[in-house]
Amino acid sequence: MSEKSGKTLERPLRFAIQTELEYRIHGEEPWQKGMTEIISRAEILFRATGKLKIGTLIDIQYVLPVISRGGVASRVSCQGEVLRMSEGSITAKVARCRLTRG
Repeated sequence: MSEKSGKTLERPLRFAIQTELEYRIHGEEPWQKGMTEIISRAEILFRATGKLKIGTLIDIQYVLPVISRGGVASRVSCQGEVLRMSEGSITAKVARCRLTRG
């Protein structure tokens, strides 16, 4: 509960989805490979070998796995900003996401 407002603050739903992803510094080449670990509406945590500075703007793209029989895979393209770096992991705030089916 927030002390100032008296309202309960709810964290966004988080999903432990492991799928390959590509990322790069916004608008630059080359794309680097990574693996998603946790995805939410607001953030993505992924494993990566590259190191980025906090505050770096990045482009991210990945394909959500098909869960149901007869389902269609969806490609997600986002822009984000690096929030945290730890050994082998990057957390980015995501914005401007686009979902493409098929």
